Amino acid sequence: TFSYVTPKIRIEGRDEAADKINEYIAMLDETYYTGNDYGDGSSDGYYGMLEQAEDNFTYVRETGAEFPLEFSCERGADVNRADGHVLSLSFNTYSYAGGAHGFYVTRSYVFDTETGEIVSFNSLSQDMAALRSHLLQRMKELVETDEYYRDAIGSYVASEDLEKSLAALLRDGSWYLTNDALVIFSDLYEISSYAAGIQSFRFPFEELGSLLDARWIGSAKEGSGAFTIQDTGSVENGSVPILDMLSVDDGAAQGLPKPEYKAR
Repeated sequence: TFSYVTPKIRIEGRDEAADKINEYIAMLDETYYTGNDYGDGSSDGYYGMLEQAEDNFTYVRETGAEFPLEFSCERGADVNRADGHVLSLSFNTYSYAGGAHGFYVTRSYVFDTETGEIVSFNSLSQDMAALRSHLLQRMKELVETDEYYRDAIGSYVASEDLEKSLAALLRDGSWYLTNDALVIFSDLYEISSYAAGIQSFRFPFEELGSLLDARWIGSAKEGSGAFTIQDTGSVENGSVPILDMLSVDDGAAQGLPKPEYKAR
């Protein structure tokens, strides 16, 4: 089995920016499907997986060996944040090609919704040295003092290698923005066992303060109210003022209905 979800981005009044983001996502799709290197993203690709599966099947048929023949690869997408400044997406891929368990990997991409350009880790601050130093120090403190991180990471990475291993996480693809925090995460097996899984560190904006450029920090909300998601067809035209909007469709690869989410 081989499947993936392709988010489709629309930004009200910013068609050019939306087109740039969709082009980047299309490149990630092409890489995932073909397994070729188009500059970002990675995968064995559909035909690579199929070739491996056929080789295994032929071997079993000719030798009578017994082992699982299931091959699968699937990729989903999460929207971590979507507003007038930032679109933060995470692509989560799971693959199984035999053995005791499958393998999963997450890659995140943050886009500037005003320009459509991808945001690099090194563009998060005017003083990247200070930001990196703060993040690294806080991660080390958590591993040394927090029971969860101490068990998951401290028992897996030697103390003399800890700083170097954590510093390696401060890179493109291994971070994303939410409405109120910067999140740094590892690859599977990188700093912990398979059972412990991917490790992540959350840094609230209020902790980072001026270390993070103000444009990447979510706008403060005042007042009270509620957020709901509903089909746009059920909203009377003009009854809800649109302050800002970014919508994401999913399910296209499976032929499912395309829900539309709009922040109002």
